[in-house]
Amino acid sequence: MTKINLLLDNSPLLFDGAMGTQLQKKGLPAGYPPELWNLEFPEIIKGIHSDYITAGSYIITTNSFGANRKRLEFSGYDSDVFQLNKAAAELAKSAAKDKALVAGDIGPTGLGLESFGELSEKEAAGIFYEQTAGLLAGGVDLILMETMLSSAEAIIAVKAAKEAGAETIGVSFTFEIINNRIFTPFGEALADILLKLEDTGIDFIGSNCGNGFENMKIIAAQLKEKTKLPVIVKPNAGMPILTGNRYIYNETKEMFAGFVKYAKSIGVEFIGGCCGTDFSYIEAAAEALKA
Repeated sequence: MTKINLLLDNSPLLFDGAMGTQLQKKGLPAGYPPELWNLEFPEIIKGIHSDYITAGSYIITTNSFGANRKRLEFSGYDSDVFQLNKAAAELAKSAAKDKALVAGDIGPTGLGLESFGELSEKEAAGIFYEQTAGLLAGGVDLILMETMLSSAEAIIAVKAAKEAGAETIGVSFTFEIINNRIFTPFGEALADILLKLEDTGIDFIGSNCGNGFENMKIIAAQLKEKTKLPVIVKPNAGMPILTGNRYIYNETKEMFAGFVKYAKSIGVEFIGGCCGTDFSYIEAAAEALKA
């Protein structure tokens, strides 16, 4: 029995909101790897985690989404993968104490496998293993793989995380809705994704990013209909609108509260926010769940 399974009787459980949105407000330069702030400005990272817990998050995610060897290669920090992930986990655990669980956040490699990109399966597995090992060394309670785009890469990531010692794993995909049907950006249907990932022994599955609240309601409903696994949903605060030199998200915290009530009504187990959401959205979500 994993930590997540033991908590399901108290679901829905609230994850945090966006990390990148908060870091941009704190002055993170465009294009600068946010994971480097785990070492450069640890108090800012820890403060963001603490603020999300105060807002009502019971599970917070580490500042490590892009902290894999291939993504960090572009900025010359690919030799610091283990250290950056370990630091990300330690900062989150320090903020969480006994008030929240910590999910080690892992994103896609950003390059894709040989069939669509340039990575071999062996190389991809090594990348995910290395990142997971750093997060586990820092003490995370579970692993959350977010914004995954293909089942092939996700399955490799899950296997590598298990080999590294991860016991509790969730996988979240980005989906598109086309003619009322749901697909990944690579054209894989939702039902096919679920069939393939359920066989890996993961603990929960769902969707994040790429959709605002209304579209994510559609995705959440189909997830609950098509899988017996616990479901996680983390919508954006709408789709980004470029205004000047920054992106604006125009769906409000009140709209998020409405989404949270709907997700609870259909039995979604884990709810959080993605791009554009902040502490006020989590506060609104927490109030909606209390109501």
